[in-house]
Amino acid sequence: MYSQKLENIPKEKSQELQTYLSRASDNEDSYVRRRSIAKQTGLDEATVQVILSELTDSGVLVAKLQIRCPYCSTQHGIYARKGQVPDEERMCFNCQNEFQLNRERNWEVIYKVTDEEDDFFPRDFTNLLKYSEEGKKESTKFFQHELEKLRNMDNPQRRGKIFDHFVGLLFHQIDGLEVRIQPEGDSGETDVHIVCINGPSWFSTTCGTHTMIENKWEKHPIQKGPVHKFYGKISSNHSCERAYFLSMSGFSNGNRSNIGAHTVLKKFQDPEIVDLWEEDLQKMVDDGNPSRVLRQKLVP
Repeated sequence: MYSQKLENIPKEKSQELQTYLSRASDNEDSYVRRRSIAKQTGLDEATVQVILSELTDSGVLVAKLQIRCPYCSTQHGIYARKGQVPDEERMCFNCQNEFQLNRERNWEVIYKVTDEEDDFFPRDFTNLLKYSEEGKKESTKFFQHELEKLRNMDNPQRRGKIFDHFVGLLFHQIDGLEVRIQPEGDSGETDVHIVCINGPSWFSTTCGTHTMIENKWEKHPIQKGPVHKFYGKISSNHSCERAYFLSMSGFSNGNRSNIGAHTVLKKFQDPEIVDLWEEDLQKMVDDGNPSRVLRQKLVP
């Protein structure tokens, strides 16, 4: 259904990236950056961001925050987590200008190769897909028709895989966002990544440079396990400020002795997870674009 709207990442580009990381691992003090990798390999920055995030999740890379002076780009420290960045103003020893350390526009995510570099690509990154520009021209009727087909599908496994591609294509309608799909992860599930670098400011300022969507179409409300698992996947990525969990069957409420999935989801911060329900998806489909629903979710 969506094959004409997706393009493969060339295999030789993955090989070039592996070579680049191999060279970086030879230097203990060496860090790699998204822009430098894109320049060296010829991959676009959006694709590089997704691959770096996946390699961080798999333990091949460690992501850290580098603080730079906004006036002269002098480095002022490297931190493992956002919470470690001091909430203070500092005078740059190079240009004598003062700036706020914990202001995110002064941050840059950098990556270091770990000692486990025997296999840089534990997953087949040649399967990484991106949506073509043609895919940004879908109509409301198209999405309504495809959603109805999903509702009438008898095979839940097949529906789940197509559902991920469907939601990815729906988010692809937002100007500037770039959607990447990894068809088969370690668990056999499809990963939907959104690169927000060139997205609208209302989206990128809340989500960061990169976010993910978890999509579930189950018979019963989602329990805590899948929510915890998703948070574990996104929390290792410093570029992600907010992610989305869409459940067509809702989320469990729990009780006094056992809190439910929805309560757990709402408690997560840094990054936070936004809950999306069946009615939210229906509104997105009827609009032919998720923007209105997502902007409403910005209001507490």
